[in-house]
Amino acid sequence: MRTRPVRRRLAAFFMLLALPCATQAAEVSRADKVETTPGLSPKAIRKVFDSHRQTLAPCMRLVAYRTHTPKEGGPPRSEHFVWKPAPGEDDRLRLRFTLAPDGKLQKQPRTLQAADVQSSYLDDYCVATRMEKWPFPTFSGNPDERVQVELWARFRTTAAERKATLARIREDYTALCKAITPLSSDDRLPSPEDWTATLQRFLDERGPRMAPSIRSGVENMLHINIYDAALLLENSMDEAMGARIDCPRIRAWREIEPPPLRPQ
Repeated sequence: MRTRPVRRRLAAFFMLLALPCATQAAEVSRADKVETTPGLSPKAIRKVFDSHRQTLAPCMRLVAYRTHTPKEGGPPRSEHFVWKPAPGEDDRLRLRFTLAPDGKLQKQPRTLQAADVQSSYLDDYCVATRMEKWPFPTFSGNPDERVQVELWARFRTTAAERKATLARIREDYTALCKAITPLSSDDRLPSPEDWTATLQRFLDERGPRMAPSIRSGVENMLHINIYDAALLLENSMDEAMGARIDCPRIRAWREIEPPPLRPQ
């Protein structure tokens, strides 16, 4: 069955952008305020955040999602679009999270993510995922004890930075399309071995400097069939840059009749 996203010297850190940027690079500020429940001091949490805050910079928001009803009528439609902050957009970042005695983040009941993230300029899922790798301190207590944390900081990006990042993402997708096109013809799927080897080679060559959302998408494509991978690729373009590049070979492969399932 087929199954259905501040300083100039820091600029290179953000996504390793290839395009020059005349404006200053954005920066996640040091924590403005930290509150904790008994078990850990605000100072201990502040130290971790201030040391790792710049790992959140690649989570800058580029694309947003909306649902609208067509003027001509019919069911609501959903779409991704390139996000632009409104004049005077709030640049505050608020994090709420829960720590167990072993220093591990606990899933939030509302979002099932590792942290409740409020930010206009940062993608919440990306931030929560990256925070899971931070070395938060441990504390004494029984296994059921928890420390609640609330932290405020600031983050803002410029239009030039977002434009440069989108250009780099488009470059990565274009390179991926170019890499998989020679694998087969329009009327024949590539072998699973060639498909996997090509994607792995692409990750080895470009992965460290790719946007996190693209890298994880390509990694997922390693483990699913080509039909679903083609759909995932197109959907990931929507989520990463609010548009799709034209990749005729992928489009052709999606039209090929899938082989019958083998009896178990």
